Amino acid sequence: RVLMIAQHSTMSSVPARIQGYEQALIDHGIEPLRDWKIWMDNAITCRGGKEGRRWLGGCEAALAALPKFEPPIAILAHNAYSGWGVFEACRRLGLRIPEDVSVISFDDAEFTRALNPPMTIVAQRTGDIGRVAIETLERRMAAGTMDNPQQILIDVDIIERGSVASLNGQ
Repeated sequence: RVLMIAQHSTMSSVPARIQGYEQALIDHGIEPLRDWKIWMDNAITCRGGKEGRRWLGGCEAALAALPKFEPPIAILAHNAYSGWGVFEACRRLGLRIPEDVSVISFDDAEFTRALNPPMTIVAQRTGDIGRVAIETLERRMAAGTMDNPQQILIDVDIIERGSVASLNGQ
């Protein structure tokens, strides 16, 4: 059971992350089930941001979802704050990370290292993203056109920390 906690969003990165999650499951012979996608409530997420608890949306979504599944469970959080929320939900439910619930999130926020255990993350190569954006803009300006949007893929890095259980018992 590999769940994903995400927020409904018009930002292109969120649907792309969901599509990547589903494709990774399919590539490994696992059918991505509808119940495995856990949606955060935007109102709760906004309230958490206003209260200085940006993790609240992920926490509330995980609190509602986790009791429906028997451990072990893996959760991919669409960003570091929702991953932090999963940590908080597990603490409240008495679930151990990574023994009961493995957690991985996108975005290498500083606090991901301070969680106990430190969170494994998918890190975007922000320097590469900025460089490619500037190069693309310069090419378009030199050509005198801003038409023809293009999709450019930039690799990510998996930074393994302590929040994901080993499948081979090591």
